[in-house]
Amino acid sequence: MFGIFKKKKQEIKKSEGKEYSFIWYKQMKVRDKVFYTQPFRTKVRAKNYKEAKEKATNFALGKMELVVVREKDFDKTKLSKLEKGFANMHKQMDELFKGFN
Repeated sequence: MFGIFKKKKQEIKKSEGKEYSFIWYKQMKVRDKVFYTQPFRTKVRAKNYKEAKEKATNFALGKMELVVVREKDFDKTKLSKLEKGFANMHKQMDELFKGFN
């Protein structure tokens, strides 16, 4: 009786396809400089490599959002606040380490 359930479970796994793992990141060229985002890992199940790559691409593009703000409004964005926070933390760390010397 339990053998029937085991066989059905194996058939389901085979029909889902093979698992593919991809590393993806965004590359942006501005004049002579190239900028990259941090790499991300995504795993997908597909019947073949071509289908898997398409699924990973659709997943990655679905996660991205282009944000464009006027320069005068940039101080109000989350990115600006994050950058200021890191700059402040870096300044405090420098002051802290100067005390050890």
